[in-house]
This record gives sequence, C-alpha cells and structure tokens, in this order.
Amino acid sequence: MGSPTPPWAASRRLAPAPENAAVARRFVRSALGGATPDLVDVAELLTGELVTNAVIHARTETEVRAWAVEGRAHVQVADHRPGQGLVPHDRHPYACTGRGLTLVEELATSHGVHSGGGHKTVWFELWPEVPAPPTSAWETVAPSGPTVSVALYDVPYTLYWAAQQHWEGLLRELLLASAAGGRTGVPADDLAVAHDMSRMICACMTAAVEQETPDSSTLSLRVGFAADAAPGMVTLRRVLDTADAAAQQESLLALPA
Repeated sequence: MGSPTPPWAASRRLAPAPENAAVARRFVRSALGGATPDLVDVAELLTGELVTNAVIHARTETEVRAWAVEGRAHVQVADHRPGQGLVPHDRHPYACTGRGLTLVEELATSHGVHSGGGHKTVWFELWPEVPAPPTSAWETVAPSGPTVSVALYDVPYTLYWAAQQHWEGLLRELLLASAAGGRTGVPADDLAVAHDMSRMICACMTAAVEQETPDSSTLSLRVGFAADAAPGMVTLRRVLDTADAAAQQESLLALPA
C-alpha cells in the first residue's frame, strides 16, 4: 500500500459532506510542510478529487492521512466501504464526471488502492526526483456475489459511454443540490440507491469491455450484473426520469437527454 505509514503521520476524519473536500485540501497543505510547493499543489488537487469520490460513492466517514519524507509527499484517503471497488473511466475530454482517478493516474508518481479491515484506502505518492517507481494502472473490480449474465449485441460503443457520462452528471448534480438544501424531488435513500446502481453498471460494463479489443464502432458483450439488482434498477430509472424532467425545466445545469 505504498510506503509504510509512520506513526506520526497527521490524520483528519471527515463527515461525508461535499464541503469537506475543501477541508481535506487545506489539511493536506498544512500537513506536507516538508514537500516542495509544486508537490503540495498537486497533492492538494488530488486529495480533493479522492475525497469527493468518497463523499459521492462511499457516503461514509473519510480519514485522510498525509506526511512528507525526504521531500516526497504521501497521502491516503480511507472510507468504510471496502467492498465497493474503484471504477476507472475512459479519458473523454468533455466528460463532466470520472476525472478524479484519471488525474491521480496522470499526476502521481505512484498510486494504488487497498481494501481490508473494514476500510478501503486509496493512496498516492509524489516524488520530486527521478528515477521514479514504475507507474501502475487502476484495476476495475466487478461487484462480488451472485451475478446474472446479460448478452448485449452490437452496442454502439461511443453512444453508450456518452449516455453513461450523462446519467452520472445528472446524479452528481442531484447529490450536490440535495446537500446544499435544494429541493430535488428525490428522497435521499433513493438517490443513494441510484448512485450505487449506477456504479454497479459502470463497474460491470467496464470489466466486460476490458476483456474485449474494440476494433469497430460497436461491441458485443456478455456482462455479469449483480443478481439482486432489479429493485435498485427500478429506483435508478425513477430517479433519472425525475432528474431529466428537472433538466427539461432548466432546474438543473445538465442538459436533458
């Protein structure tokens, strides 16, 4: 899990609230006094992305640890949903979601994720010098447990990813509006279920696509979805219908479908 955490490393526990991404950034800046300003700037940026991911997807208390040794910056962001793996996104220049892990992958010297003991910890290191350790790639982990296999034939690859980016944008805007006290018309429990179902779909589709080598504009896939997902999928559709209606009324920044 990267370099061992020293016993004196600074840590901060944060509630799952959007405004705490800024709190985490300030904490990391104050904790990395031994690193160069450039590395601190990057660490602050990446911490904000990881804490935002935890707020949106884990919705549990987050613990941020940060320290600097020999000019190198080390940051860990832990949540309490170890069973919920990361879902890396393809790099799309116009995507409004899914950039956090890409930024970590592009800017960090080393990064990774460790799950166990009731926690999931995403970490990264920033080194000021070369040579640096070999870079790693995020691994998509499909949901565990019983699955149902679904065959999808001639799926328009680009159209699917555009649809995914759109529904993720709608869900994120609903979450942020709800956290700010806005009236979204969506119960908090339904919104949480919708986010989990969206993440499950993305993880399963990404894992299936990773087994293929796209050589055309369409893909035929066999995707294993969670066997107990049907009720949640109904909730996801209902939430997205509500969000799209709000977008049509220009109550959201996102465009309607």
